[in-house]
Amino acid sequence: MNTWLRALLGFVFLLAAVSKLRDARAFSAALRALGIERPAFRIGVPLAEAVLGLWLWTGWAPRVSAVTASAVLVFLTLVLIHLRRTGYTGTCGCFIGDDGPVSTLQIVRNAILFVLSLCAGLGAVPALFAAGAVLPALVLWGRRFKVAPRIELTDLAGEPVVLGQPKGDAQLVVFAMGRCPGCLRDRDLLNRLRPPALEAVIVCGGDLEAAKEFASEVRPPVRVVADPRWRAAVAWQVTTTPFSALVDRNGHVRARGNLTSTLSRVEHEVL
Repeated sequence: MNTWLRALLGFVFLLAAVSKLRDARAFSAALRALGIERPAFRIGVPLAEAVLGLWLWTGWAPRVSAVTASAVLVFLTLVLIHLRRTGYTGTCGCFIGDDGPVSTLQIVRNAILFVLSLCAGLGAVPALFAAGAVLPALVLWGRRFKVAPRIELTDLAGEPVVLGQPKGDAQLVVFAMGRCPGCLRDRDLLNRLRPPALEAVIVCGGDLEAAKEFASEVRPPVRVVADPRWRAAVAWQVTTTPFSALVDRNGHVRARGNLTSTLSRVEHEVL
């Protein structure tokens, strides 16, 4: 039974590798959404999946290969959940036929493969205990909040700012870190906006001096808040920068993800 499970898992990983190489544009877009679009990842990820698939097929160190597959599946599931939480609307490029946004079905598919890999490596009973410990954690981490956490802060000009409580029709919160290329692009885009009813706030994490340098090139009415301990980022479930969220006048989160897609959700009259 374990031999057949390993063969099935090996085929799945080989199919995933071929899918990414076949639709390199979709896979590159997913990497871009994660902020890791580099040649090493575009080639390295499908190569690693192919190697793991062949390892499962060979039957060498079967328990180790199956447990390794389960660990990889947990990581890939976290990536899918992250793409869904951040509002990514493109395909993940995971398998042939995945031509739409990340869906619940894809996450469930990964969860089933995770349980099968545990069964192949640990046996049925230990796998059930392990799955019972891991799957609920994935579900809880994947939950998206609908009401923005309200956090009272002070911007670098000394004025109070309340994240999650817009002064006008909406509040655009952008999380950045120092002078990362994506953060600079978002800053320049915000500098070109002049929406009177849209309050724009950049939350700059990390070093305070870097935040001040970043803020020196931000034009009003955009405001910059320092978050050196990442308190606001953690409360808003931010796992990567740059990241943006749009909050309506009632404090509800209407969009999350990259700044361009978030701005596209703002009504015409707001902009």
